[in-house]
Amino acid sequence: MTEPLPDAQLDLSEHECLTFLIHADAKIGKTTLALTAPYPLLIMDIDGRGSKALTARKTYWKPNEAPPPQHDGSWDVCIVHIRDWQTVLQTYQWLATDQHQFVSFSLDSITETQRRCKKNLKGSEALQQQDWGILLGKMEDVLKDFRDLVGNHPSLRVGIFIAESRRDKKTLRWEPHLQG
Repeated sequence: MTEPLPDAQLDLSEHECLTFLIHADAKIGKTTLALTAPYPLLIMDIDGRGSKALTARKTYWKPNEAPPPQHDGSWDVCIVHIRDWQTVLQTYQWLATDQHQFVSFSLDSITETQRRCKKNLKGSEALQQQDWGILLGKMEDVLKDFRDLVGNHPSLRVGIFIAESRRDKKTLRWEPHLQG
């Protein structure tokens, strides 16, 4: 079981803030790596796989039904199961308020977040050329908004963005799997 960090390590100053992008193949341990972030940690589980096997003390939250849970010492990791674009936006809106105690968050995964955004735009229809610019703009905005919470919010000090990986056919480099 992952142990919470001592309280002294949780007291990060506004200048001790970190954001990460972690990308790798499935089942490599990206979500487990996110558990090393300071608690209380919010995991936004969008792909529905990563949080199931976590051994940390967990609680669950539905942003469309209630405010964030208070960190009362009975849990270290709060999980939001995100199944639609609206829940991504609602979770962000709660994080942008002073009504939570999270020190860290993990958006798992931004690849699946983009799929939810795409589905929100056109449902199951194929995107037209003009739609791709809208999709990319929405994704850029939401990722920057989440990133900018770190260090600009009274408690948030660590932001972790997780993505699937793919190999670029031209350069043969591994990169985060995002369209556009």
